[in-house]
Amino acid sequence: MSAAITGVGLAWRPATALAIAERADRGQLAFTEVIAEAIDPRRPPRALMELVERGVAVIPHGVELSLGGAEPLDDDRLAHLAAVARVLRAPRVSEHVAFTRAGGASAGHLLPVPRTRAAMIALVDHVRRAQAALPVPLALENIAAPLAWPDDATDEAAFLAELCERTGAGLLLDVANLLGNCRNHGGDPVAALDRFPLAHLAYVHVAGGAWAGRFWRDTHGHAVTDAALALVAAIAARVPGAPILLERDHAIPDRAALGAELDAIAAARATAPVPRAAARTPYLPATPPGEHGDRRRALARDQRALVAALATDAPPPRGLDAAELSEARAIVRSKRERVHDHAACHIVRA
Repeated sequence: MSAAITGVGLAWRPATALAIAERADRGQLAFTEVIAEAIDPRRPPRALMELVERGVAVIPHGVELSLGGAEPLDDDRLAHLAAVARVLRAPRVSEHVAFTRAGGASAGHLLPVPRTRAAMIALVDHVRRAQAALPVPLALENIAAPLAWPDDATDEAAFLAELCERTGAGLLLDVANLLGNCRNHGGDPVAALDRFPLAHLAYVHVAGGAWAGRFWRDTHGHAVTDAALALVAAIAARVPGAPILLERDHAIPDRAALGAELDAIAAARATAPVPRAAARTPYLPATPPGEHGDRRRALARDQRALVAALATDAPPPRGLDAAELSEARAIVRSKRERVHDHAACHIVRA
C-alpha cells in the first residue's frame, strides 16, 4: 500500500538526501518527490528505497513527457514514468502543463502552451493517454512561463480548471510559478487562487526565486520569499491540510538553514481555514470539428518555430514579445550550462 502525501515535504536530490532522512527519523517529513527522469527503475538509489521501506511517500515528478505538445507522446518516456512509479510504490505521479519538444528537437526547458482550444484538445488527449498507462493518479503542474502567447483565449487558472475537470487529473499548484507569472505578465496571485481548480488540489510546490533584470525567475536556488509564504497561507486557508513540498535544486544551504525554511513553510501552512465558495470558470470557446486538424497543425507549426528560435536565430512565431523571447533564451542557456556543469562534475568524480 502506498504511503500518504501529508504535511511538509522536501524534494529529493543527492544533496538533500541526508536532511530528508533526518527529518523522517524525527517524524517531521512524510513525503518527498524525485525527478523521474533521474531514476533508473532497475537500480533506484538505495537512499530512496530506504525511505519507501520506512513509509515515506515518494512522488515521481516528470519533466520531459511534453504533455502540451502537438506531437504524440513518447511511448518510452511514458513507460519509464510508469516503471519509476511502480518501483517507488508511489501514491501518484506529477507532470507539467507544458511542452518540451517539437519537430524532433528538444527545447531544453518547460515551455508554455497557448491557452487555446487546439492546445486544450491536445492536452486532454495526452493526459488521458498518460492516465491509462500510469499505475497511479496523475497531478498536473502550472509552470513558470517566460513568455506569453499572443492568441491566449483565457487565463491560466481557467485553462487549468477546464483541463482538470475534463480529465479528472489532480492539480499540483506551484506557488512560486504563480507568483512569478503574475509579476512578469500581470495579475494578483491571491485573487487568482480562487479561480484555480482547488477541488482537484493534490499537493503544492514552493520554491525561491530572484529578479533577473525586469523578470522574476523561479531559480529553485534562493530562499522562499515572504510573498511565497503568504501564498502558502492563502492556500491553507482555502484547502486545510494541503501537502506542501519545498523544491531546492542548487545552492542548497546547510541542514540548519534548510530546516528553518521548512519550519517557516509549516508555520504558514498552519493558517486557520476560511470558508470559500468555489469559483466556476467557463470553458474555452468550442472549435468546429472540421477545424480541429487545421488548428492542431498550426499549433505544431508554432511550437516547432518557438523551439527553433530558442536554439538558433530562426524567426519565432509572430506576435511574441521580444523581451520575453530574450528572457526565454537566457533561461534555456542558463539551464543548459547548469546541466553541462553537473555532468562535468560527475565525470570528474567518476
